[in-house]
Amino acid sequence: MDQGTAGILVFAALSVSVAVICHRRIRSFGVAVLVSGPVAAILFQLVAALHAGYLDPFFLIALVTTTVTGWVVSWIVGYALRARRGPRAR
Repeated sequence: MDQGTAGILVFAALSVSVAVICHRRIRSFGVAVLVSGPVAAILFQLVAALHAGYLDPFFLIALVTTTVTGWVVSWIVGYALRARRGPRAR
């Protein structure tokens, strides 16, 4: 497994974990999505900086990209959790 694939897997695991926590703790679906994207992105950038030993020179571009991807993951996780709870939870 190369470093790029490992990074994607780490980001996916962080995004799903943060999304599940946010959707369980925050009552509003939209707020949970909006919060979990940047939180997952910041955590991933922090882990990447700790692993590399320095902050990525394209940190801002990576932060925006991972935030948008985090929002998509959170939206999918939120709808999966909502479907799992059943029609009464809506």
